[in-house]
Amino acid sequence: MRTTPDAEMTIIVDGPPDLAAAHDPEAKAVAAIDAGPMPAFDIDAIADAIADRQRYVGLKHPRQREPWTTFLDQFFEAKKLTPSSAHDYRLAYQQLAQITGTIPFAELETGHFSLAVAAFAASGKARAGRKAVAKATQLKRISAYKSIMAWAKAMSLNREGRDALQGITPQNVDRREGRSYKRRAFSQAELSTLISAPIFIGAFSEDRLLRPGRFLYRGPRFWFLLLALCGGWRKSELEVAEVRDVTSEAEIHFLDLHHRAIDLKTDFSPRRVPLLPKVMELGFLDYVEERRREGGEEGRLFPVFDHSKWVNDSFLKKLGIKERTTCLHSLRHNFVQSVDRCFLDRASDRFRFRLTGHVEGDARSRYEGLLSIEDAQTFIEGFKPPTSLDHLVRAPKRIRRRPTGRRSSVAVSV
Repeated sequence: MRTTPDAEMTIIVDGPPDLAAAHDPEAKAVAAIDAGPMPAFDIDAIADAIADRQRYVGLKHPRQREPWTTFLDQFFEAKKLTPSSAHDYRLAYQQLAQITGTIPFAELETGHFSLAVAAFAASGKARAGRKAVAKATQLKRISAYKSIMAWAKAMSLNREGRDALQGITPQNVDRREGRSYKRRAFSQAELSTLISAPIFIGAFSEDRLLRPGRFLYRGPRFWFLLLALCGGWRKSELEVAEVRDVTSEAEIHFLDLHHRAIDLKTDFSPRRVPLLPKVMELGFLDYVEERRREGGEEGRLFPVFDHSKWVNDSFLKKLGIKERTTCLHSLRHNFVQSVDRCFLDRASDRFRFRLTGHVEGDARSRYEGLLSIEDAQTFIEGFKPPTSLDHLVRAPKRIRRRPTGRRSSVAVSV
């Protein structure tokens, strides 16, 4: 109950004080005066709050707001990289994290990756005899960034339709220096030396593949080299291949990696390549079956092994054909040359793209898609390997007797 100033009227209001003030303007004014001056608005703080909220517009799940670095363990578990590649990828992400700090995938911008590539080009370790990090090495670093961003997109950790790596290219290096280190295909003489090595025609033992002998090796390293030569596959592509990737359609067998876009080097790498009759004749399906027994359908087609290091540092040097311009990747160059030579008059661009996952210029848009059965048949009938494989023979089945007490058991393997 309140008494008006002239004491002639009493206003009775039931309810909370603020409701009473709403019915009594004078009391409302008095309450405002008693409360003191209204605090000033912090315009900068409000702007920051609005910007902070806008950062997460379109992010539907709380996980999308977590720092991108918190997902690294999940990424590496999913990728199943070789130890060497995993080491390189971790270095790439460590350098990127120093630039970005703890921000989510949705906030990784083109500028972050540009700075990371520039920092790597300026401070990275160049090859012996070189002054700067080669473009090819920088591309590997960019590939590491593309890989995790593609994974993040597949895991719905990033915004839809966003490509922060678009337009990211290597830093310029001296062209003359780059040309002197550009990888090339093996010459015919070098290929003949390679395909006549003990690993192909007879080694001393499975542990001594570089020493001549009577042991006919048809293990992982044999098939790795043969598929690189007869299929144009990159090292990184063969390393992620699984047993289930060996498929067949219309009585044609393929190594099919078209569903492994996240794991491969470029957007155009996913493809399927027919397995040549000679590869089948040498017993490749027996090897696949052996890998299936060991690891199942999702097991690796090739056990984890640093094939690049072994080929470049041991195999090629032992054969005397290692130069700074020759390496494991040279086999892919030989395959591409053979494709061009065999199909020069039959849509070479189309075959080159669909068989190797690489083509120059605008032809990419015209030749996207998997190799058709008709094209696969044309490839099998018209393709000649970069070098003759006629001297290679299928390994006979070996019978090993293992003593088990008084009796012995027989184990058959290929």
